[in-house]
Amino acid sequence: MPMAPSSTAVRTLVVVNPVSGRGRGRTVATSVLEMLQSSGRVQAIETTRRGDAEAITRENCRSAERIVVIGGDGTVNEVVNGLGDCDIPIGQVPVGGANVLARELGIPLDPVRAARALCDAVPRRIDVGLHSGRRFLLMVGVGFDGDVIHRLAAGRGSRCGFRGYIKPFVSSFRSYGMQTFAIEVDGNRIADDAVQAVVANTRNYAGLASVASHATPDDGRLDVVVFRATSKLQLLRHGWRAWRGCVRESEGVTVRTGTRVAVVGKTDIPVQMDGDAAGFLPIDVRLCAGSVRILVPLPARSDRGGA
Repeated sequence: MPMAPSSTAVRTLVVVNPVSGRGRGRTVATSVLEMLQSSGRVQAIETTRRGDAEAITRENCRSAERIVVIGGDGTVNEVVNGLGDCDIPIGQVPVGGANVLARELGIPLDPVRAARALCDAVPRRIDVGLHSGRRFLLMVGVGFDGDVIHRLAAGRGSRCGFRGYIKPFVSSFRSYGMQTFAIEVDGNRIADDAVQAVVANTRNYAGLASVASHATPDDGRLDVVVFRATSKLQLLRHGWRAWRGCVRESEGVTVRTGTRVAVVGKTDIPVQMDGDAAGFLPIDVRLCAGSVRILVPLPARSDRGGA
Protein backbone atom coordinates (compact mmCIF):
# COMPACT_ATOMS: atom_id res chain seq x y z
CA MET A 1 0.00 0.00 0.00
CA PRO A 2 1.43 3.43 -0.97
CA MET A 3 2.96 5.34 1.89
CA ALA A 4 4.21 8.91 1.96
CA PRO A 5 7.62 9.41 3.56
CA SER A 6 7.19 10.07 7.24
CA SER A 7 9.50 13.11 7.06
CA THR A 8 7.20 14.94 4.62
CA ALA A 9 4.00 16.78 5.43
CA VAL A 10 1.04 14.68 4.36
CA ARG A 11 -1.89 16.25 2.56
CA THR A 12 -4.27 13.29 2.88
CA LEU A 13 -4.24 10.67 5.60
CA VAL A 14 -6.17 7.63 4.37
CA VAL A 15 -7.48 5.24 7.00
CA VAL A 16 -8.30 1.91 5.35
CA ASN A 17 -10.44 -0.71 7.04
CA PRO A 18 -9.62 -3.73 4.85
CA VAL A 19 -12.37 -5.96 6.25
CA SER A 20 -15.15 -3.38 5.99
CA GLY A 21 -18.03 -4.50 3.79
CA ARG A 22 -16.85 -8.12 3.95
CA GLY A 23 -13.49 -7.26 2.46
CA ARG A 24 -14.55 -4.50 0.07
CA GLY A 25 -12.25 -2.10 1.88
CA ARG A 26 -9.17 -4.00 0.74
CA THR A 27 -10.60 -4.59 -2.75
CA VAL A 28 -11.20 -0.93 -3.58
CA ALA A 29 -8.26 0.60 -1.69
CA THR A 30 -5.70 0.42 -4.51
CA SER A 31 -7.83 2.18 -7.12
CA VAL A 32 -9.07 4.77 -4.63
CA LEU A 33 -5.54 5.58 -3.50
CA GLU A 34 -4.40 6.04 -7.09
CA MET A 35 -7.14 8.63 -7.60
CA LEU A 36 -6.32 10.43 -4.37
CA GLN A 37 -2.59 10.52 -5.20
CA SER A 38 -3.33 12.46 -8.37
CA SER A 39 -4.32 15.46 -6.24
CA GLY A 40 -1.53 15.42 -3.66
CA ARG A 41 0.56 13.43 -1.22
CA VAL A 42 -1.12 10.48 0.45
CA GLN A 43 -0.33 8.43 3.53
CA ALA A 44 -2.38 5.25 3.77
CA ILE A 45 -2.57 3.15 6.92
CA GLU A 46 -4.61 -0.04 7.33
CA THR A 47 -6.43 -0.99 10.49
CA THR A 48 -5.92 -4.46 11.89
CA ARG A 49 -8.34 -4.47 14.81
CA ARG A 50 -11.11 -2.50 16.46
CA GLY A 51 -9.80 0.79 17.83
CA ASP A 52 -6.98 1.13 15.30
CA ALA A 53 -8.69 3.88 13.29
CA GLU A 54 -9.01 6.02 16.40
CA ALA A 55 -5.35 5.50 17.34
CA ILE A 56 -4.13 6.13 13.77
CA THR A 57 -6.08 9.38 13.64
CA ARG A 58 -4.84 10.56 17.02
CA GLU A 59 -1.21 9.92 16.06
CA ASN A 60 -1.29 11.38 12.53
CA CYS A 61 -4.05 13.98 12.19
CA ARG A 62 -1.85 17.00 12.90
CA SER A 63 0.38 16.24 9.90
CA ALA A 64 -2.57 15.99 7.49
CA GLU A 65 -4.83 18.49 5.78
CA ARG A 66 -7.68 16.03 5.51
CA ILE A 67 -8.55 12.44 6.41
CA VAL A 68 -10.22 10.01 4.04
CA VAL A 69 -11.85 6.90 5.47
CA ILE A 70 -12.20 3.79 3.34
CA GLY A 71 -14.70 1.98 5.51
CA GLY A 72 -18.15 2.12 7.04
CA ASP A 73 -19.89 4.12 9.74
CA GLY A 74 -18.00 2.40 12.54
CA THR A 75 -14.62 3.34 11.08
CA VAL A 76 -15.75 6.95 10.61
CA ASN A 77 -16.91 6.97 14.23
CA GLU A 78 -13.46 5.87 15.40
CA VAL A 79 -11.76 8.54 13.28
CA VAL A 80 -14.04 11.25 14.70
CA ASN A 81 -13.19 10.08 18.21
CA GLY A 82 -9.49 10.18 17.38
CA LEU A 83 -9.55 13.82 16.26
CA GLY A 84 -9.51 15.37 19.71
CA ASP A 85 -9.27 19.12 19.12
CA CYS A 86 -7.80 18.66 15.63
CA ASP A 87 -10.23 20.45 13.28
CA ILE A 88 -9.56 18.91 9.87
CA PRO A 89 -12.20 17.64 7.42
CA ILE A 90 -13.06 13.98 7.01
CA GLY A 91 -14.05 12.37 3.72
CA GLN A 92 -15.50 8.90 3.29
CA VAL A 93 -15.34 6.24 0.64
CA PRO A 94 -18.22 4.14 1.97
CA VAL A 95 -17.77 0.38 1.83
CA GLY A 96 -19.66 -0.66 4.97
CA GLY A 97 -22.95 -2.47 5.31
CA ALA A 98 -25.30 0.42 6.12
CA ASN A 99 -23.29 3.56 5.23
CA VAL A 100 -25.82 5.73 7.06
CA LEU A 101 -23.64 8.85 7.12
CA ALA A 102 -23.00 8.68 3.38
CA ARG A 103 -26.70 8.26 2.65
CA GLU A 104 -27.51 11.20 4.90
CA LEU A 105 -24.96 13.58 3.37
CA GLY A 106 -25.30 12.61 -0.28
CA ILE A 107 -21.91 10.91 -0.55
CA PRO A 108 -21.99 8.41 -3.46
CA LEU A 109 -22.30 4.82 -2.29
CA ASP A 110 -20.17 3.62 -5.19
CA PRO A 111 -16.53 3.77 -3.96
CA VAL A 112 -15.10 5.02 -7.27
CA ARG A 113 -17.67 7.81 -7.54
CA ALA A 114 -17.13 8.70 -3.88
CA ALA A 115 -13.36 8.97 -4.45
CA ARG A 116 -13.88 11.17 -7.51
CA ALA A 117 -16.30 13.38 -5.58
CA LEU A 118 -13.53 14.10 -3.06
CA CYS A 119 -11.62 16.03 -5.74
CA ASP A 120 -13.89 19.05 -5.34
CA ALA A 121 -15.78 18.17 -2.16
CA VAL A 122 -16.58 20.91 0.32
CA PRO A 123 -16.55 20.65 4.13
CA ARG A 124 -19.91 20.67 5.90
CA ARG A 125 -19.99 21.21 9.63
CA ILE A 126 -22.20 18.68 11.36
CA ASP A 127 -23.26 18.13 14.93
CA VAL A 128 -22.07 15.24 17.04
CA GLY A 129 -23.46 13.78 20.22
CA LEU A 130 -21.37 13.04 23.28
CA HIS A 131 -22.02 10.03 25.50
CA SER A 132 -19.65 8.89 28.26
CA GLY A 133 -16.82 10.91 26.75
CA ARG A 134 -17.26 9.47 23.26
CA ARG A 135 -18.66 11.13 20.17
CA PHE A 136 -21.38 9.71 17.97
CA LEU A 137 -22.49 10.87 14.54
CA LEU A 138 -25.69 8.90 14.01
CA MET A 139 -27.63 7.78 17.06
CA VAL A 140 -27.83 6.23 20.49
CA GLY A 141 -30.38 3.45 20.98
CA VAL A 142 -31.72 2.21 24.32
CA GLY A 143 -33.64 -1.02 24.80
CA PHE A 144 -34.29 -3.72 22.23
CA ASP A 145 -31.87 -2.48 19.58
CA GLY A 146 -29.19 -2.14 22.25
CA ASP A 147 -29.77 -5.78 23.18
CA VAL A 148 -29.39 -6.88 19.54
CA ILE A 149 -26.07 -5.03 19.24
CA HIS A 150 -24.79 -6.42 22.54
CA ARG A 151 -25.60 -9.96 21.39
CA LEU A 152 -23.91 -9.30 18.06
CA ALA A 153 -20.78 -8.04 19.79
CA ALA A 154 -20.71 -11.02 22.17
CA GLY A 155 -21.15 -13.50 19.34
CA ARG A 156 -18.70 -12.11 16.81
CA GLY A 157 -16.73 -9.30 18.38
CA SER A 158 -16.72 -7.38 15.10
CA ARG A 159 -19.05 -5.82 12.57
CA CYS A 160 -20.60 -7.88 9.81
CA GLY A 161 -23.11 -7.59 7.00
CA PHE A 162 -26.86 -7.46 7.43
CA ARG A 163 -27.08 -11.26 7.55
CA GLY A 164 -25.01 -11.24 10.70
CA TYR A 165 -27.78 -9.35 12.50
CA ILE A 166 -30.44 -11.99 11.88
CA LYS A 167 -29.36 -14.43 14.60
CA PRO A 168 -28.94 -11.81 17.39
CA PHE A 169 -32.22 -10.16 16.34
CA VAL A 170 -34.11 -13.45 16.62
CA SER A 171 -32.38 -14.20 19.92
CA SER A 172 -33.35 -10.78 21.31
CA PHE A 173 -36.92 -11.16 20.09
CA ARG A 174 -37.19 -14.46 21.93
CA SER A 175 -35.29 -13.63 25.10
CA TYR A 176 -35.08 -9.89 25.77
CA GLY A 177 -37.30 -8.91 28.67
CA MET A 178 -38.71 -5.50 27.85
CA GLN A 179 -38.22 -3.08 30.71
CA THR A 180 -39.45 0.48 31.02
CA PHE A 181 -37.24 3.48 31.60
CA ALA A 182 -37.56 7.26 31.93
CA ILE A 183 -36.32 10.01 29.63
CA GLU A 184 -35.67 13.72 30.11
CA VAL A 185 -34.98 16.16 27.28
CA ASP A 186 -33.42 19.47 28.31
CA GLY A 187 -34.55 18.82 31.87
CA ASN A 188 -38.17 18.02 31.00
CA ARG A 189 -39.48 14.53 31.72
CA ILE A 190 -41.14 13.23 28.53
CA ALA A 191 -41.67 9.57 29.43
CA ASP A 192 -41.64 7.21 32.39
CA ASP A 193 -42.73 4.11 30.48
CA ALA A 194 -40.47 3.92 27.41
CA VAL A 195 -39.40 0.46 26.23
CA GLN A 196 -37.28 1.67 23.30
CA ALA A 197 -35.75 5.05 22.53
CA VAL A 198 -33.53 6.50 19.83
CA VAL A 199 -31.55 9.70 20.28
CA ALA A 200 -30.94 10.58 16.64
CA ASN A 201 -28.66 12.95 14.80
CA THR A 202 -29.74 11.57 11.39
CA ARG A 203 -32.98 10.46 9.74
CA ASN A 204 -31.67 7.16 8.46
CA TYR A 205 -31.38 4.22 10.82
CA ALA A 206 -29.14 1.26 9.93
CA GLY A 207 -29.50 2.00 6.22
CA LEU A 208 -32.99 0.47 6.28
CA ALA A 209 -35.41 2.69 8.14
CA SER A 210 -36.32 6.25 9.09
CA VAL A 211 -36.89 6.58 12.81
CA ALA A 212 -36.43 10.34 13.20
CA SER A 213 -37.90 11.63 9.95
CA HIS A 214 -37.11 15.29 10.64
CA ALA A 215 -33.58 14.90 11.99
CA THR A 216 -30.81 16.86 10.28
CA PRO A 217 -27.16 16.47 11.30
CA ASP A 218 -26.48 20.21 11.29
CA ASP A 219 -29.60 21.70 12.90
CA GLY A 220 -28.13 22.05 16.39
CA ARG A 221 -30.67 19.60 17.85
CA LEU A 222 -30.97 15.92 18.69
CA ASP A 223 -34.23 14.19 17.80
CA VAL A 224 -35.53 11.92 20.54
CA VAL A 225 -38.03 9.24 19.57
CA VAL A 226 -39.62 7.27 22.40
CA PHE A 227 -41.60 4.06 21.87
CA ARG A 228 -44.10 2.54 24.27
CA ALA A 229 -45.31 -1.04 23.96
CA THR A 230 -46.71 -3.79 26.13
CA SER A 231 -45.52 -6.61 23.89
CA LYS A 232 -42.78 -7.32 21.40
CA LEU A 233 -45.41 -7.58 18.70
CA GLN A 234 -46.30 -3.93 19.32
CA LEU A 235 -42.60 -3.07 19.22
CA LEU A 236 -42.33 -4.93 15.93
CA ARG A 237 -45.18 -2.79 14.56
CA HIS A 238 -43.20 0.32 15.50
CA GLY A 239 -40.26 -1.14 13.59
CA TRP A 240 -42.46 -1.78 10.56
CA ARG A 241 -43.58 1.85 10.56
CA ALA A 242 -39.96 2.97 10.81
CA TRP A 243 -39.05 0.77 7.84
CA ARG A 244 -41.83 2.46 5.88
CA GLY A 245 -40.77 5.90 7.08
CA CYS A 246 -44.07 6.39 8.90
CA VAL A 247 -43.01 7.00 12.52
CA ARG A 248 -45.17 9.83 13.83
CA GLU A 249 -46.20 11.21 17.22
CA SER A 250 -49.01 8.99 18.48
CA GLU A 251 -50.32 7.29 21.58
CA GLY A 252 -47.37 4.89 21.49
CA VAL A 253 -44.72 7.32 20.20
CA THR A 254 -43.34 10.57 21.60
CA VAL A 255 -41.03 12.79 19.54
CA ARG A 256 -39.04 15.71 20.98
CA THR A 257 -35.89 17.66 20.13
CA GLY A 258 -33.23 19.07 22.43
CA THR A 259 -29.55 19.36 23.20
CA ARG A 260 -29.34 17.22 26.34
CA VAL A 261 -30.95 13.84 26.93
CA ALA A 262 -30.89 11.84 30.16
CA VAL A 263 -32.16 8.27 30.30
CA VAL A 264 -32.51 6.41 33.59
CA GLY A 265 -33.73 2.93 34.40
CA LYS A 266 -32.49 -0.45 35.55
CA THR A 267 -28.76 -0.78 35.07
CA ASP A 268 -29.06 -3.89 32.89
CA ILE A 269 -30.92 -2.09 30.08
CA PRO A 270 -28.51 -2.12 27.11
CA VAL A 271 -27.35 0.85 25.04
CA GLN A 272 -25.86 1.01 21.55
CA MET A 273 -24.08 3.95 19.93
CA ASP A 274 -23.56 4.20 16.15
CA GLY A 275 -24.11 0.45 15.92
CA ASP A 276 -21.65 -0.56 18.64
CA ALA A 277 -22.37 -1.82 22.15
CA ALA A 278 -22.12 1.14 24.54
CA GLY A 279 -22.80 -0.21 28.01
CA PHE A 280 -26.00 0.14 29.99
CA LEU A 281 -28.22 2.75 31.64
CA PRO A 282 -28.06 5.40 32.92
CA ILE A 283 -26.83 7.70 30.15
CA ASP A 284 -26.50 11.46 29.79
CA VAL A 285 -26.15 12.60 26.17
CA ARG A 286 -25.37 16.13 25.07
CA LEU A 287 -24.98 17.81 21.70
CA CYS A 288 -21.78 19.39 20.40
CA ALA A 289 -23.08 21.58 17.59
CA GLY A 290 -21.05 21.88 14.39
CA SER A 291 -17.97 20.31 15.92
CA VAL A 292 -16.91 18.06 13.02
CA ARG A 293 -16.33 18.81 9.34
CA ILE A 294 -17.34 16.17 6.80
CA LEU A 295 -16.43 16.47 3.11
CA VAL A 296 -19.53 16.31 0.92
CA PRO A 297 -19.94 16.46 -2.86
CA LEU A 298 -20.06 19.92 -4.38
CA PRO A 299 -23.69 20.69 -5.29
CA ALA A 300 -24.58 20.41 -8.96
CA ARG A 301 -24.27 23.68 -10.87
CA SER A 302 -28.05 23.98 -11.16
CA ASP A 303 -28.32 23.73 -7.37
CA ARG A 304 -25.89 26.65 -7.08
CA GLY A 305 -27.83 28.85 -9.45
CA GLY A 306 -25.58 28.15 -12.42
CA ALA A 307 -26.59 27.75 -16.05
